[in-house]
Amino acid sequence: MKSKKQWLPLFGAAVMAATLMVLPGAKEAKAAAAPEVSVSIGNVTAEIGDEITIPLTFSSAENNLRGFNGVNTGGYDSTILEYQGTTLDGGLNNDNLSTAGGNFAYMSLGGFSSGTVNIKFKVLKCSADPVSFTVSGLKFTDGTTTTAPKALTSAITINHPADQQNTEGTDATCTTAGHKKVTCGVCGAVISDEDIPALGHDEGTWTVTKESTCKEKGTRELRCTRDQALLKTEELPLAEHSWDDGREAKPATCSAEGEKLYTCKVCNETKTEKIARAAHSWTVSEETDQDGWKVITAATEEKEGSKERVCSVCSEKETAVIEKLAAKPTAAPTAKPTAKPTTAEKPSGGASAANNGKAVNTGDTTETVGYVVLILAAACGIAGAIAMKRRKVNH
Repeated sequence: MKSKKQWLPLFGAAVMAATLMVLPGAKEAKAAAAPEVSVSIGNVTAEIGDEITIPLTFSSAENNLRGFNGVNTGGYDSTILEYQGTTLDGGLNNDNLSTAGGNFAYMSLGGFSSGTVNIKFKVLKCSADPVSFTVSGLKFTDGTTTTAPKALTSAITINHPADQQNTEGTDATCTTAGHKKVTCGVCGAVISDEDIPALGHDEGTWTVTKESTCKEKGTRELRCTRDQALLKTEELPLAEHSWDDGREAKPATCSAEGEKLYTCKVCNETKTEKIARAAHSWTVSEETDQDGWKVITAATEEKEGSKERVCSVCSEKETAVIEKLAAKPTAAPTAKPTAKPTTAEKPSGGASAANNGKAVNTGDTTETVGYVVLILAAACGIAGAIAMKRRKVNH
């Protein structure tokens, strides 16, 4: 009541001033331009039970505004929004504000250029239709002229309670589409209403339905994990045979391969493998060495020889070359004796040379002759051994 009492005298004075301005003779007042004011209103999102504030903000380039007024009534659904009051921000004096009948009016003796009108409501419920609040007849004055009336609308989004939503419809399957409709349990608003496309089959993993054997192929299948629909079937390859240890069906010889027979323990199918030939058994006699080799042609220093051996089982012959004999070593030349001195020479320097207590002459050839004899004896021994070997081979 205090704000209303303070506002009424100001409002009366303003009315009188406006009346004088439009009387005949006030030509300058008539020619004055209305103030330029930019104004906007905010949008709000809320839950049921919230108290919301809708801001109406204005500004002018000149600091010469003296008042404004607007109409709240009729601009909202009172079953959804409950008016709580109006306040001012931005340096405006709330004592100069009148909110009679839910409308608002503000007058000031001093100039101002901007401010915010906060219009407050309580959200009572949600609504199936869009919720809005409109301020109409909004005008500003500089005390001389007044702007043309404006209407501004705020969009108010009221969320439907999540715990009071009803869902109905049919679920989609692998092959058929579904449908889902969600409505608000408070106001009946349709929150969503949509078709759900068919899910399509979900391929799982292959399952063996029949195991393969070595006689018959098996099968496997692929089914949907949701509705168990059969999607694919495939044959499995034959299993490997289960062979036994095998038995010798034909023994191998030195002239022919043998065979080993295997039998499958499941289906009795058989298979054979080659057994490699056996090694030759060479004939050994007095005429051969321990490996069965017999000299056919003896080797000499000038020509290679040959030898052969015969298998005692299949009579197959194998021949080989005997390398040439090594050349005989040549005899060393005989050293000529030198003449002995007539008289023994005494060694110089007072030293004497002795061999078993005897004087040795400078021209003594006894040791040289001994070496030559040894070399000749060795050469004769080698030649005799070669001759004996040849005779043995030829016999």
